[in-house]
Formats: sequence, structure tokens, C-alpha cells
Amino acid sequence: MENTIGVEEGPAAAEGCSFARLVCYHGPMQNYELFTLANGLRVAVEPIAHARSVAVGIWIGAGANDERRGEAGAAHFLEHMLFKGTLRRNGRELAAWMDRIGGEVNAVTGRETTTYYAWVLAEYWVEALELLAEMLLESRLDPSDVERERQVILEEIKGDDDAAEQRVMADFDQLLWGSHPLGRPITGTRRSVAGLSLQRLVALRQELYTPDNAVVCLVGAVDPGAAREQVARVLGGWQGSRSRPQPGPPVPRSGLRVRRRPIDQVHLVLGGPGPGLGDPALYSGMVLGTILGGGNSSRLFQRIREEEALAYSVYSFQEAYRHTGVMGVYAAVRTEAAARALALIRVELERLAREPVSEEELERARAQLKSSLLLGLESVPERMHRMGEQLTLLGRTVPPEQVVARIEAVTAADVQAMAGRLLAGPQALAAVGPIRRDDLLRA
Repeated sequence: MENTIGVEEGPAAAEGCSFARLVCYHGPMQNYELFTLANGLRVAVEPIAHARSVAVGIWIGAGANDERRGEAGAAHFLEHMLFKGTLRRNGRELAAWMDRIGGEVNAVTGRETTTYYAWVLAEYWVEALELLAEMLLESRLDPSDVERERQVILEEIKGDDDAAEQRVMADFDQLLWGSHPLGRPITGTRRSVAGLSLQRLVALRQELYTPDNAVVCLVGAVDPGAAREQVARVLGGWQGSRSRPQPGPPVPRSGLRVRRRPIDQVHLVLGGPGPGLGDPALYSGMVLGTILGGGNSSRLFQRIREEEALAYSVYSFQEAYRHTGVMGVYAAVRTEAAARALALIRVELERLAREPVSEEELERARAQLKSSLLLGLESVPERMHRMGEQLTLLGRTVPPEQVVARIEAVTAADVQAMAGRLLAGPQALAAVGPIRRDDLLRA
């Protein structure tokens, strides 16, 4: 049993959190058992006495970042295929099984992980585990299913392309990260998905879907002894070792892209590289993002929406990955206000780099971040997701007391330095809407 109390004291504990997804979790009142099966599969179990449900997750330590050139969208495509049928059940029968046990059964492909999960009443957790294991180990990957699902994914891509907010975010990623996998949409492109073969999907599964590259998490009304027995029963025979190397770090770059569309608003994204999971400045970035555009009292919300009424939606965002991160601002504004909104975003960033924030503003941001973390611990599936993500990406968990301490330790000087770092590095600007490139260059 691995007890998380007091684990990872010191600077290394700063790893594992981002503003968008606080993956720091566990403290003296949340103990879990962590064990490894003979095949290398790690299993983490956290019993919660008062819970009436169980969240089960199988985490694969691979995602869109692990795709090679010509494979864009393959990880997402493979995730879809695991729902299309197994050697024992077709897709309709799998769907009926999911509906019978109730709750939620789903999957998500990320940049560095792929997760298959279920959240069910306690009486169904063994069936949920069996369902996920059957999908994982016995998916039939039938050629006819591949062709049908290809059309579904192409429609998904068209929907993302039609959504201006999704489109501008994808353009921003491509500008900032170029040909690195971080610069490609997780769903892939129409061209890449049209060219993905069954053989590529099979190879991806063989190279990355291995027990030494996976973590099973169970949280809720579950007994650790029973969990160990059941996981060993259904997944103990899983064999193989990861044979595809981890991708290297990207090289960020500056750029501007304007995609002209006859829509009612201009959608803007401005940002650059931010702290990665191992960067001590990660918490400074979280506080900076909160002050800049993390809530109704944030500077951008108050200036751009409340004072000047230029936008309904304006916010900051941050993600942290193994080797790097990203920080940025999104705004949707009327066309004639786009240049003004962009100028104000830059003004606020420059002011944060030039002037220390007040203690009141700093404390407000700390409170928001702490609340986000601690309120998330009230949810059984959220606890499972945080634990699974940490164990998959970091190989450990970080107690919430340490997270709170790191947030509390961020100073006005730290925020100022983080803003300066963001301004000094490469910056990408993407826009979608009825606007010209020259209009933004003048901002």
C-alpha cells in the first residue's frame, strides 16, 4: 500500500497542476492503495465510506502527442473503435450493456492520455470493470466498422470546423507548435482521417495499449481487496510492453493567422508557451491566469466586458504538459471592436509585467484556485480522474495540502515575472471572422 501522507516534500511537489485541470490531489483524509500486477499494470483504489457509487477508469499513457507524421487523429479514431464491438458483442449489444448498468460510460482522448471510464452505482462496479476490460482487450476492429466510424469522425471534424471558437483554438495551436503533434487537432484533419488505415490503428494499439503504459483507478464504494482480486481476474492476462518512444519537446514560434468568415463576431486567441508539469513557475502561471481572465472579477472581464462592453465571452486559459505548456486569452467580439479588444488584452498583460498586483487581487486569485481544487474533491468521478491523470503523467500523487501551500506561496513578484516571461517569449495570434489581417496588425 502506498500512503500519500507527506509524500514529495520540496520543490518537486510543484509538478502536476494546471489552471485548466488541477491534477493535484490526496491528503491525510484520502488514502488509497496502489499495487502493481505481475504484468506491470498499476492499480489504485480509494475507498470512500459514504459513497454510493464507484468511478472506474483505465488510463493509457498515450494520446494525440504520440502520433507520428501521417497519423493525426489516430489515437482519437482508435478510442472510437473500442465502442464498436468486441469478439463477444457487437456495437449494439455493447450499448445495451452500458444502458443496463446505467450511470455513465465514456472515453476521452487527450494530448498525453486516453481514458476509458465508467461511473456507476456501487452494485455495478464489477460489471463496469468487465465492460471496459472487454472493450480494451477484445475490440474486434472490424474493417466495415472502421469505414462507418470514419464518416462519423469526419462529421465531428466538420462540426469543430464550423464552430468558430474551436476553429480559432486549432489555428492558434498550429501557429504556436507548428508540425509538432501539439500543433495538430486531436481529432485529426479531414485529410489525415480519410487516409488512416485499419493497419495503423492496430499498430497503435499494439505499441501503446500495454499494461506497463496503463493505470486502473477505482474510487468510491469499493473494497481494495475485492478490487485487487477483480482487476487481476479481468486484466491480469493483459500482456505487452510499450514499444513507441515518447515524443520530444516542441519548439514554440510566433505567428499570425486570420481566417476570414462571414459570421457575426471575430474570435481571437493570443498566447504563447507556458510552464510545463515540471516547471516551478506553474503555480505562478495559475495565479496570473486567474487574475488576468479567470473569473468575473478578473481584469479582462471587468475591462473588456463590464467597462467597455466589447465582448460577452473573454477568458484566459492554461494547459501543462510533460515538456511544456501553453497560456493564452480568448475573446469573441463584434468586428469593429476586435482591434480595440486585442489592444486592451496586450495592455493588461504589459501592466501585469510592469506593476505588482495588489495583495487583495492576489488573495482573490488564490481563493479561486483553492476552491477549484477542494470543491473538485467532493466528486467521486473527479477524484478518479485527478488520481488517474497524476499517476499516468507523474507516476505519483500530490497531497492537496501541498497544492494549497504552493498557491499561497505565490507572490506579486512571481506573478509579475510570469507575465514578463509570457510577453518575452514567442506569441501566436489567431483570428476567425469578418476581419482583415491589417486590422489586427494595427492593434
